[in-house]
Amino acid sequence: MTPFTIVAGKTYTLQVDVGQVTNFSGSQATIRLFGNTLGINTPLANTNGTAQLVSIAPATGAYLTNRIVTYTALTSGDPFLGQQIGIALVGQSGTQVLFDNVRLAEAQPPAPALVNPSFEVDVIADGNYSGAGATGWTKTGADIAGSQDFTAAQNPQATDSEQHAFANGGTSLSQVTTFVVAAGKTYNLLVDVGQLSNFSDSQATIRLFGDALGIDTPLANTNGTAQLISISPATGTYLTNRMVTYTALASGDPFLGQEIGIALVGQSGTQVLFDNVRLTSLTNNYAAWIAGFVGVGTQTGYNQDADGDSIPNGVEAFFGTNPSVSSLGLVQVGKSGNTVTFQHPEATPALSGVVGTYQWSLDLISWQVSGATSGGVTVTIPEPPTSTAGLTTVTANLTAGDPPKVFLRLVATGS
Repeated sequence: MTPFTIVAGKTYTLQVDVGQVTNFSGSQATIRLFGNTLGINTPLANTNGTAQLVSIAPATGAYLTNRIVTYTALTSGDPFLGQQIGIALVGQSGTQVLFDNVRLAEAQPPAPALVNPSFEVDVIADGNYSGAGATGWTKTGADIAGSQDFTAAQNPQATDSEQHAFANGGTSLSQVTTFVVAAGKTYNLLVDVGQLSNFSDSQATIRLFGDALGIDTPLANTNGTAQLISISPATGTYLTNRMVTYTALASGDPFLGQEIGIALVGQSGTQVLFDNVRLTSLTNNYAAWIAGFVGVGTQTGYNQDADGDSIPNGVEAFFGTNPSVSSLGLVQVGKSGNTVTFQHPEATPALSGVVGTYQWSLDLISWQVSGATSGGVTVTIPEPPTSTAGLTTVTANLTAGDPPKVFLRLVATGS
């Protein structure tokens, strides 16, 4: 069981990486959230949805990253109110599945920010549609897009209540929300995307955009681009929980202060369907980060070492490593003349407020910053170091003195 307890109105998001070893195939996994009272076989469920993702089927020798299930507790009368939340990782079928990087986070939803997220506001008769947009959503493009209601004989059925949206190829539905890009925050968009049973080969795009530049320009910075293209649901089915994420920079984000918009795009083909649109924000700081690792138990302090690997939790936050599983820290240490190099992982995106600095010492007792002189020795550590694909290479130069030993370390500060 985790330390998370279900509170009215809060949203709980589980993310897991799921893989399959190279010599197996055809295995499938399930991930779910459950309450402590009914046990692991009963997923959390209410009128907002069921916190379970079944039939996850990674390719042989590969991982599917960031498989996600979400549970939003009812603001009143939730059936699991007050229960501790459990996580179940299930080998559903086949020989064997792999799991890694398990994260659980909670967020208090802001004031209602989406209008008509499940396209139920416009009452549509069975088997009919309205092609001029939908309440709260603006249609763009020459073809039709709007709300529709399938008969019982049509597939796929809506994933949330009775109606869903559609967009023909070359058209889109968009909405500017009340979410505003704030420094260091992460914004997650989830959408269910489907294709009507008598169409095929249609593709969709979902994106987040800023109100200043409009629907065709996705939010983007050095952390990534908030757009998912070429979503291709099979005929007559939905692909649920398609997700895009935007983490604003802690300083100087290009979209800072802009209202966030959602674009649902019929990218190509005849027609795509959309339903169950959700947008949440998570504070990208140390407290939110450490809360996602249930294995640390009560050892959540910045200077505590939950996994006993001599790397404090705060440094693990800077590295982006799991604080409940032992890791190596500084690696690939090498020396050439008066230059020492080493490498370490670095969180991508960086956590807001967590700052790493490099220090050196002659005796492991008195530590100096870059450029300082101690005992006739000077060491400079140029910053910023070189970072590629989440791996940082640091260079330390001995510019004065000739000591028999020099020790180097990384110190993370923040809260």
